[in-house]
Amino acid sequence: LTRLARFNYLSSTPFVAHMLAIVLAQAAASSLAPYTPLGASYATSDPSANAAFFATYLNATLVKQTAFTSVIRFGSAPAFVNTTGVASPHYIRFVRPSNGTELQQLREYETMLSGLHAGIANGTYDQYMDSHLGVLLIDKAEHNKYVQRLRAGGVPFLVRCGEELPGFASVFVAAPSGLVVEVSGYSDLPAVPWAFCSPTSEMARRWLPRAASPPHPLHAVPQIWKMTLQSSAPAEAQAVVNETLATRTTLQPHADAGANGTCANITWSAFETCASPTKTSCVYQVHFIENPRKPVGSLSVRGLEQLAGRQWLRNMSDFRAWGLQNFVLLHSHGASDLARALDQGTRLRYSVSSTAVRGVPRTSVMLAVPHAATDQFVVTDAPVDATAAFLASALM
Repeated sequence: LTRLARFNYLSSTPFVAHMLAIVLAQAAASSLAPYTPLGASYATSDPSANAAFFATYLNATLVKQTAFTSVIRFGSAPAFVNTTGVASPHYIRFVRPSNGTELQQLREYETMLSGLHAGIANGTYDQYMDSHLGVLLIDKAEHNKYVQRLRAGGVPFLVRCGEELPGFASVFVAAPSGLVVEVSGYSDLPAVPWAFCSPTSEMARRWLPRAASPPHPLHAVPQIWKMTLQSSAPAEAQAVVNETLATRTTLQPHADAGANGTCANITWSAFETCASPTKTSCVYQVHFIENPRKPVGSLSVRGLEQLAGRQWLRNMSDFRAWGLQNFVLLHSHGASDLARALDQGTRLRYSVSSTAVRGVPRTSVMLAVPHAATDQFVVTDAPVDATAAFLASALM
């Protein structure tokens, strides 16, 4: 593994300045190959516990484990049929910082998340739950089996349902280090509507009958369809990904529940990862949510964004920082074009690195989106079938 890095850092600036600079990259971005989401990375003090959680409840498979990392194959890639013409597996890396100071800071953050997410057992949705991985188990029987597995394991979960899709339920759980996963599909669970204007919502009290022990295994492959990120300014964050990563704005269905600027702000954008995307294939989405009526704990969402600016975003070429280990991984043949466009001038924070994959130098761009501090985006031109190896060795 070899790496060369260059890094851009500029302090926070008004949104207009951000957008003016992004125009410089827009022409190159519009000509890029489609962005294909391939996986994600999450910092954690206990990689093996998180890998085991996904293996136990969502049929993930451990593909590589070291003293500091666990890489799992989990579900299918969001594109379903990606730029290679075939469905790709989705990979997640859990990584523990090797630097003692970074590890201690991460543990303090995890302790805060643990306190907030304890409210899941009582039906309380907190603001940090707005950063979560979105998974589809459409089939009712499969979704019911997933819920039964959670109940058998004593895992607290929270249910939300939208009026736009009757019988469809989203089940939220927190993995051991605080990563929230939303698994959605048709379900026998009683409906609990979204209520963005209330600090809490009642949890459904009538659960499915307890399954036989052990619960039936899942047979369907989960489909990863979105990443949702908490944000103090969703419209600004969305504008950056639309201009820089060629996403398009799509409608979000929760306006009638208060997510229309009255009580919450939500924006949805979609990556179109094939020539003819539909509502059910070749689309991966990124959502940004400001949810101020919900509990937030000792560190506000804006406070986290400011902390990121002072810590891990100050030097984005120092991958030892725990905050830089949280990212969505995208493939694009145009990674080098994106790097050159950003190098021409931008107010965004980013870094560019070169990593040898199978002996060939590959370009990776790590991009920080303003007002979305929990995760970065990494765009790489490393081969799609080398995703697991890339996650196991690069950007560490």
